[in-house]
Amino acid sequence: MPHRVEAVGEPGRWRAVPRDALLSNAGGDRWELRDGDAVLDRFHLADLRISLSWKAEVYLDESERERRASHSDDLTPWEALAIMAAALRERGDWDGGAPADVNDPRWTEAVMTAYPRQAPPGHGKE
Repeated sequence: MPHRVEAVGEPGRWRAVPRDALLSNAGGDRWELRDGDAVLDRFHLADLRISLSWKAEVYLDESERERRASHSDDLTPWEALAIMAAALRERGDWDGGAPADVNDPRWTEAVMTAYPRQAPPGHGKE
């Protein structure tokens, strides 16, 4: 499934944050982004947007769980390419089977035409 997470907030404040950085309450509605003892930034609660993601695997029965655990029905890269080629053919964006070489310029053009990369809103505007 093609998808992406879009950036939010003020672009002037965007930057890389260490993976183990913590958001800590500094009293009241004040929060600090910390990397160990170093305070990387300070925020008021109204300036924060917290997004939580929870994922779970749910199975119909034990045999389905075992199939997942054993990887007995995993797709190979070539099977995935064949499925994608079929989807592109249905859309009229590709006229062949799975490419023998994923670096084939025709394949790259077909994929980029069908699934164009879009800039985040407000990005690239003067």
